[in-house]
Amino acid sequence: MLAMSGALMAGNDFLDNLNYEMRGMEMKAGLTSSASFGFWRSLLDLRRTLLRYSNLARLVYFHFGPSMRTALSPKPRQGTLKKALEATRRQLNRLEELSEEYGFSYQIYVLHPVQDILRETHIATVAAIRNLAPRARVTGTAQLFEHQPAKFYYPYDGHLNARGSRRVAELLLSAHNQ
Repeated sequence: MLAMSGALMAGNDFLDNLNYEMRGMEMKAGLTSSASFGFWRSLLDLRRTLLRYSNLARLVYFHFGPSMRTALSPKPRQGTLKKALEATRRQLNRLEELSEEYGFSYQIYVLHPVQDILRETHIATVAAIRNLAPRARVTGTAQLFEHQPAKFYYPYDGHLNARGSRRVAELLLSAHNQ
């Protein structure tokens, strides 16, 4: 699970679960996507265009991507975060039901976006997920990247680079071998 509690734009995170539910309700009601998503989509399109056509933008983004992402990631409003967490709880409850129905066990590893580590909200993120899935074993991965986190993420898009992916793989292998 890629998640963070310090912002609502981490990828497949809390807000995505809320958006998924909202889109499902809109489709059932025969509605189209809401205007608030249009604003963020426009902003992302602008970023994509700048990075595609501007060497200066690419250079700045390459060197300052993690700190820019941290500074510009909007902090969630409490009401929105609460709704997003509830949507995530429903998804995790469904996973628990499937686990019981089909007899498999699971663990949750939280992959923290770089801004969750830089903002030091990773502890709250893991606590929130543990609260949402009290029967699951939840493991955060921030400790793998706390020292010089920018070394482990691509500055361009914030995804884990080869070093970061290797650290996660080593954690998963060590957990599997125990």
